[in-house]
Order: sequence, then C-alpha cells, then structure tokens
Amino acid sequence: MKITPRHLQMNFTPRYLQTVTTTRSLSNGITGVFYDWDGTLMEFRGNQFLNSINEVLFMFGHPKMQSLADSKSIRDTFTRTMQCQTKTEESLEAFRHHFSTHPLSRSNLIPGAEELIKRIKDYRLPQGVVSNLDHNLLVKEIEILGLSDYFSVVIGSKNDQHLKPSPDLLIEALNSIGIAPSRSILYLGDTPGDVTSAKAAGCTSILVGNPRPEVKPDITVTNLSEVGIILDNVINNKSRSL
Repeated sequence: MKITPRHLQMNFTPRYLQTVTTTRSLSNGITGVFYDWDGTLMEFRGNQFLNSINEVLFMFGHPKMQSLADSKSIRDTFTRTMQCQTKTEESLEAFRHHFSTHPLSRSNLIPGAEELIKRIKDYRLPQGVVSNLDHNLLVKEIEILGLSDYFSVVIGSKNDQHLKPSPDLLIEALNSIGIAPSRSILYLGDTPGDVTSAKAAGCTSILVGNPRPEVKPDITVTNLSEVGIILDNVINNKSRSL
C-alpha cells in the first residue's frame, strides 16, 4: 500500500465537496443577496480616497494623512480633525466633490460583479448594497455606473453611528424592503467587519477573497464567479425538490 508522506497530504476540502457542503447549509434556499461595495463589487480605491481626503485637509489648513489605517470612516476622519460639526459637513461636501471628479466606468467593477448582479436579477431575488462609504457618494457612484435598477436598497454611512461591524446597517436595509434577517439572506464582503456584521444580523456571511484567520465566515470564495456557482446549485436543487 502506498503511503503519502504527511507533509504532502492535502488538508483542505476539494472545491466540489465545498460546493456540496455549501448547498446543504443553504437548504432553506436563498431569499436575497446583499453586498459590501468597495473591495467586493467595486475595486478598492485606497489611494484615491487618501488623495481626496488630503486635498480637503490641505484646504482647511490641516496636515495630510500618511495612510487610512486609523480611519474608521471618511466622516470619522473629518470629525476628529475638524472638531466642529459645521466644518465637518463642509469638509465632507468638499470631499464628495473632489472624489467624484474622478471618472468611473464599469471597468472599475471587480471581475464577475456585473455578471453576478445580472444573474441574481434574472432569478428575481432582491439585492442591496450595504457599505460604510458615505451614503450620498455611494448612491451617486451606483447611479453613474447604471446599476441603480438592480438594487432594491442602497444604504451607506450617514453618520458615525452603527457602522459595520455592527449589524445595524444591514438590518436597516432588510427592514426597509420588508425582509426579515435570516440564514437565507447572503451578505458578501471582503473584510472581517463584513463577516461579523452578517453573522450578528443572522444572515449567511460570504467572505470574498483570501481566508482571514480572525473570523470564520459561513462561506469563503476566491472570486465572485464562485458565488454564481453556489447560487445556481442552491436554486436548482430547491427547484428539483418542489
């Protein structure tokens, strides 16, 4: 009998078995799909965010930031720096203006994003975007990309309260379209905060990208195309059982 050395033995589940396990864990079907925005559907634009923030800080006579590492949100950055509600709102408006001057196109979408959104639309499942990004900016970007008609709800940050990893934004989005949080709701994100938010809301968390040791999502996928495969498997299995 041939024995495989321990250091060559596979300690991961083959992809086809992961799909079967995932399908079983969603035995009640899928009733909605919700997404984070930057890093999940839209490519992450960290340098662009930082450049626009620094332009506004310079306008208001403040030193520039070196990174976004300590920034909970754009509003949080200006709130802590300006220490004045009026100037915070003025700086946010200036940021929106500067950031929105950078042209967007569908090439900014992560590969597979548009195809997945359209596929879910064909299945007549409600979709939504829930993000810590400034709400007005988020709505504007989705409009510019011509994707507004695909989403039943779009929720972004309106203040510094209840941001992810809190589940509040996701629950607000679901409540606004009359859907109760449940395991049949998928929430896709690329950060530990997205996973924590989905789980706390009672939804199924899907981490898109590399595994993160600090959290345990319900499902981890390498890319958005794998989400489409899971979707097809769950819905087709549900149809055959009827």
